[in-house]
This record gives sequence, C-alpha cells and structure tokens, in this order.
Amino acid sequence: METVKKRIPCIAPDSNGIPVLYVQGEPFLILGGELHNSSSSSMEFMEKEVWPYIRQFKMNTVILPVAWESIEAREGCFDFTLLDGILSQARREKVRVVLLWFGLWKNGESFYVPSWVKEDDRRFFRACYGTGRPSNTVSPFCREAVEADKKAFCRLMKFLREKDEKEQTVIMVQVENEIGFLKAERDYSETAQEEYKKTVPEEIRELYGKDGSWEQVLGEDAPEYFMAYHYAKDVEEIASAGKHLSSANVCDAGWNSTLTGRMLSFRRTCWQTDSSLEESSSS
Repeated sequence: METVKKRIPCIAPDSNGIPVLYVQGEPFLILGGELHNSSSSSMEFMEKEVWPYIRQFKMNTVILPVAWESIEAREGCFDFTLLDGILSQARREKVRVVLLWFGLWKNGESFYVPSWVKEDDRRFFRACYGTGRPSNTVSPFCREAVEADKKAFCRLMKFLREKDEKEQTVIMVQVENEIGFLKAERDYSETAQEEYKKTVPEEIRELYGKDGSWEQVLGEDAPEYFMAYHYAKDVEEIASAGKHLSSANVCDAGWNSTLTGRMLSFRRTCWQTDSSLEESSSS
C-alpha cells in the first residue's frame, strides 16, 4: 500500500485506520471551491475571472467541469486543447484539480452532450414521460448512448494518463453529475417499458429475497428503484471502463435525497484506479 500511495492519488487508511486522501505520497486536505457550469469553457475567462479568486481565497484545489461537447464536437474527433491549457494554468497556480465529467447526464438532463447526440434523437433516444412525450434526458436504456459516453470518458482518462500522470494535477474525476429523471417516476420509452416488465436482476432478488417483476418485488417504490438501478449500472460501466486508464480517483454524485443517490452508493460510489486497492466510498 505504501508504494501505491506514492504512485497514484488514492484514498487509503492511515496508521490509525482513518481513510485519508494521499497525493504524491503525502496526506492531502482539499481546500477547494467549485466553478459555475460554464466557467471552464474558456481559458481567457479562467485567466481573468477565476484564478484571481482562487489566489485570493488561498485554495489548493478547484473543482471544474469538462463537458463531453467540448472534447468531441465531431464524433470520433477528440480535442483536449482547452483542458490541456487549463491544466497548465492550474500547475502554474500550484492548484490541484477535480474534474466533473458532464457526459450523458448533468442535473438530470442531457444539455452538455455534443450536438451530434442532441440532434439524433432516434439513435440516442430520449427518456419519455407517461404520455409518451420525450424529455431532454437521453434514456439510460439507450445502449448506443452509453457506449458513446464510455468511449469519450475513456479517451479523457487516457489523456490524463499521458499528460498528467507525473504531475498528478488532476486528483479525482467525477463521472456524470446529479443523475436522475425529472418530472416523472420513471422512463416510459419503448425500451424502458420492455425492461420494466422483466424479472428483476439477480442482485435485486438477493437483496430483497424476492423474485418477480419490479412491481411484484418492490411495490409502489418499483418505478424509482428501477430507474436508480439502471442509472447506477450505466455509471458503473462507464467509470469501470475508464478507471484503469488514469491515476486519478473516479467518483460519482447523485442527489442524496433520492433513491438514485442511494442506489449509486449501493453499487459503488468511488472507484480506485489500481485493481489491487480496496474499493472505497465517498459521499
């Protein structure tokens, strides 16, 4: 474990068994602040409007978004110029970075996906309300969307491994942001409807000691647990694919007052990038 602590940022127990964040082998206490959603969309804005405040408040960490649309404006063409520039600014300021991956979902909707995802609602179909009306949220049951997000996230993590592994400027990456479906208890798209009728997955059967459909096992809570489970499953898939490609910790965030937040905790809320490490949890 001591070797791992020196090699990658990680959360590990200290001599008293208390979980501690280690960066370059030393305990690291984050004294940070989070930027507004679009503050990191411009290096010029960061230079004029952000870094002076970071200096003023003597922060050692900044939490900032990296939007999917900013790195893959054209499908399959990745450009990390903006992120590379911001990380250079952070190193100059001697500030660590926590990245927020605004991929498929940000605050329950899909506004930070690339235009080629926004404009193709057949290929990347939306979650629907009970009336059949589509929402602004890409459905968590859209496999092609999850695969596209996963590909982009893996490229991001690969970029961090190649450009930041030595400096370890980025100490953590959050996958998606405040996931959940707004204004309805569940997705009523055609694919979601088919999934809802199926027998619950094995891990749900084991957890509740029951077998049957979602409604048979969970009653009136079934719609929200159904969505929470599948959101969490998608995030776990995306995070697990990227966690082996960078030295940054991988975490997620859900609304803690919702079942989605609790289900994310149930599945795993923090992934370590080295498979030899114990899995930790973050709130």
